[in-house]
Amino acid sequence: MRLLLACLFLSTLSACTGGSSSAPVERIRQQGKLRVALDPSFPPFEEEVGGQVQGIDVDLARELGRRLNVEVVFVRQPYDKIYQALDNNQADLIISALYPEGSSLTNYAFSPPYFNAGQIILVRADTPIQTKRDLSGRRIAALKDSEGLLEVTRWQYMLDPAPTVMPYDTAEEALAALQAGEVDALVVHALIGQQARLQSSDTLRLLNETVTDEVYVIAARREDEALIQIVADLLKQMQADGSMDQILKRWLLP
Repeated sequence: MRLLLACLFLSTLSACTGGSSSAPVERIRQQGKLRVALDPSFPPFEEEVGGQVQGIDVDLARELGRRLNVEVVFVRQPYDKIYQALDNNQADLIISALYPEGSSLTNYAFSPPYFNAGQIILVRADTPIQTKRDLSGRRIAALKDSEGLLEVTRWQYMLDPAPTVMPYDTAEEALAALQAGEVDALVVHALIGQQARLQSSDTLRLLNETVTDEVYVIAARREDEALIQIVADLLKQMQADGSMDQILKRWLLP
C-alpha cells in the first residue's frame, strides 16, 4: 500500500507541477508575506514553545521566505484539518511534516519530497555496499518490534544468499555494532539514521535506496502550481548548497 501511494503521489506530482502562471508568486511578493500553515505538535518538525513555533519545518519555511524576500507568517491549524487553511485562503503553503494521501493527491499541488521519514539503510562510509542487493549474505541490524525488522526479515526470502538479521533493543546498541563492524548495515527510522549520519559523517553514510517511504512535502492550492514550482527550485538549491543539512543539524544534533 505504501508503494502504491508513493507511485500515485509521484505520478500526480508530475501532473500537478506543469503550470506556468506566476500570479501566486506575484501575489505573495505584493503582500510581502508568505503564510504557512502547520500543526505545532510534532517535534522536531514543529512545536510551540513559549508561544513561538520552532522546528525543522519552521526553519525551512523561514529560509524559503528569505529567498523569496518576504516575511513568513505561521498559521496554526490542527493536522486533520490542515488543508482547510488553503481552502479558506488562510495560508499559501502547508509545511507541516505533510504526507499526502487520499483525495489530497488530486486536489492540491505538491512539491518534491524534502524529507523521507521511512526506514532507511545506514552503512559505514568505507563499505562497498551501495544498494539493497549488495546486502546479500551480509549482517543487517534492525530494532526489535520495528517496521525495519519486518522488512529485513522479508529480505531473507528475497536475497540470495540470505542476509543474517541481527535484532537490537536500542538504536544506541545497533549503531555501536555498526561502528564496530559487528554488522554490515542498519535499517532504522530516518530521524535516527539522519542524526547518526550528521554526527558521524566521516564514518557513516546513508544509501540512496530507501526501505519504506513516508515522504514529507509542501502543499499549495491546485491553482497555485507556479508557487510550488518556485518552491521546488528553492528546495533543490537548499539541498545543493547545504542549507537543508544545516537545518537538520540544528534540530537533530544534541
